[in-house]
Amino acid sequence: MGGFLCENNNSKDTSRAWYHTRNYDGYRLILAAVQLAVEDEDRLRLVTKEIYRPVSILCCCPLANVERNIHTVIFVHGK
Repeated sequence: MGGFLCENNNSKDTSRAWYHTRNYDGYRLILAAVQLAVEDEDRLRLVTKEIYRPVSILCCCPLANVERNIHTVIFVHGK
């Protein structure tokens, strides 16, 4: 079983960590986005053009889905 752990660093409550598995609909989108960002940190300067759009093409899904999934993870962990 593959997955990745996201922790809410803004909270002292470590029980709020969220384990994303392949069952999460946006798993492959987020994994691809993180991989692109790690490969070339400069991509973070133009996120839509350099990360969202390539992930959209790579995963054969609408750009809006990529943005929504990444924003959802940010929203959940940004609290």
